[in-house]
Amino acid sequence: MRSGNATNTLTIDKIGTYYHFYINGEWQDSFEFEPFFGNRIGFVIWRNQFIKIDELVVKQEGFESSSILNQARDLLAFVTVEEPDYMSTYQYLADSYWERAEESQVDSNHVETINLYQRSAKAEVLSESPRLPYIADALARAAKSMNKLGKETDEWSYYLSAQDYWEVVLEIDETLGDHEHVVTDLINIGVTYNNINEYDTAIKYYKRALAKAEEINDDLGIFEVYDHIGWTFENASKFEDAIASYQEAVDYAESIDNIEEMMLFWELIATVYDLCTFETEKAILYYEKAVTAADQLGNIDDKQRYLYYIGDSYYLLGEEEIAEKYWNEADKISLDEGDK
Repeated sequence: MRSGNATNTLTIDKIGTYYHFYINGEWQDSFEFEPFFGNRIGFVIWRNQFIKIDELVVKQEGFESSSILNQARDLLAFVTVEEPDYMSTYQYLADSYWERAEESQVDSNHVETINLYQRSAKAEVLSESPRLPYIADALARAAKSMNKLGKETDEWSYYLSAQDYWEVVLEIDETLGDHEHVVTDLINIGVTYNNINEYDTAIKYYKRALAKAEEINDDLGIFEVYDHIGWTFENASKFEDAIASYQEAVDYAESIDNIEEMMLFWELIATVYDLCTFETEKAILYYEKAVTAADQLGNIDDKQRYLYYIGDSYYLLGEEEIAEKYWNEADKISLDEGDK
């Protein structure tokens, strides 16, 4: 590849739906979507030892497109410096890929999002001073998109790929001593195992997360783990174990006087009794506890919701008059709020 005092020409040629990149007539890259030209040009330049580009030619269907040419010329200014600075390094590419990934994520284009976060992480790895938290975050975001894609397509291969990424993220966070993220990573690995119906393995990771959360006094992490343990037991149809996990969360919440978490986990227990084991009387008992907690918190929205649930439960038991009483009480909350 020519460089130094020679004239170097970068050509971007659009043929059909593809964009093809050439330097001095030699093919460099091709993409089937309209690329972020600064990113693509930067990639071509650093791959050629930061070659100095003297001329830019943009073609579209055999003729120059002024809009593409102007866009490319504007962005080329960032990456054609004599002595490459931050904007022409791997970290520039990493950030460029990241920006595109965020845009793709908004559009729910999971395949493209995964691809771009992967590239962002790879570019960061190649930089002179890799930012490990950056790499971990990029891979974590890619893994989340893989999980979403797995849910949409019901393809387990995406879950398995996500699992591999979470393991790498976990290793990075453990190296950094980022304990809160370690808790999150272990939970996410557990979720991935849950998604492929490996419930026992999921529980093992959740318990590791719980131990770490307890070690660092991460209350939010502790409640999140109990929630996931119960959820996984529900998926495994181990309803008594699910209730036991939720009750442990209630006990912990009570020990630190966290009424809101007590309310939320009482609701979860009630829901298991209501919808899974069909023990309606027990469901009512825990919905009543949740109502009391909502009252203490001044949380009228949840209180109203629980009252409706209690009414529905009594209706299932054939106690229509009692059901009507609770429904009316719930309706009264809306009327009272409307009068304010």
